Amino acid sequence: MTELNKKSKPVKLTPTERKERNAMLQKLQDSGDFDRLKKSVYARLVLHPDGEAWMEGIREQTRSALQRSNGGTESIEELTLDELSAAIVAGSSGIPAAIEEDCLSRIKNLYRARDQRR
Repeated sequence: MTELNKKSKPVKLTPTERKERNAMLQKLQDSGDFDRLKKSVYARLVLHPDGEAWMEGIREQTRSALQRSNGGTESIEELTLDELSAAIVAGSSGIPAAIEEDCLSRIKNLYRARDQRR
């Protein structure tokens, strides 16, 4: 089984953990670091040896969601945003572990640096 085919289980957060996560995300948004991280992760995905396979998987899941929603026609009028989002999120679980770990460590370092400045 390749790294891209592994399915991870969703993590159940406690209310305290959810509150901490939301506060951290808000700090990243306010500082502009969130957008920089997104661009960095996207660039790493594109350049990663498995990046093309990951992107093709996302494309395929999106095409599949479109076909299921409208009976295979070319129109996307009946597809809801929630259905399309679910298809894309399902593909995001295939992000290579090295990129995911690097992103998480960068977020932790940014968060710690912000707390130390206070």
